[in-house]
Amino acid sequence: MRAGLFLAIPLLFALGCAKPEPPTLTPKSATITAISPAGLDLELKLQADNPNGVDLDTQKVVADVTLDGTVKLGTVTVASPVHLPAKKSTTLTVPLRATWANLLALAPLAQKSGEVPFTVDGKVTVGGALEIEVPFHLQGKMTPAQLGELARSALPKVPGLPF
Repeated sequence: MRAGLFLAIPLLFALGCAKPEPPTLTPKSATITAISPAGLDLELKLQADNPNGVDLDTQKVVADVTLDGTVKLGTVTVASPVHLPAKKSTTLTVPLRATWANLLALAPLAQKSGEVPFTVDGKVTVGGALEIEVPFHLQGKMTPAQLGELARSALPKVPGLPF
């Protein structure tokens, strides 16, 4: 009987310390909230489903923002502590600020008449001592009005250009 108990204790310990499964992330939206001389403010919404029997916490979000498939705004890292209850869904709302790395690269975008697509590719880090990185991909569109705001706020005044 005692030998069985000694064998069961390590087995229970190993099961209790099993690596948690990563949550699944479902992209909901990527919305531009502001355009300024400093950069582009975005609000990301992701649905996180925690399949584990234990609660998890997000730590940070690291994301790359690209406009029109060609203009990379760089990598943005933000602390994003959100509690993910066990066996439940939670909406993550993440504000990001992407700064202008190359203002001249924005000039062709500001002259477009239609919408300009943008993408946000990143990872949400979940956990504490044991970290899991969960990737995500979001898409959005910059409207003509936002393009006009981009031209007025971020680009230098150049004679002959309509903005």
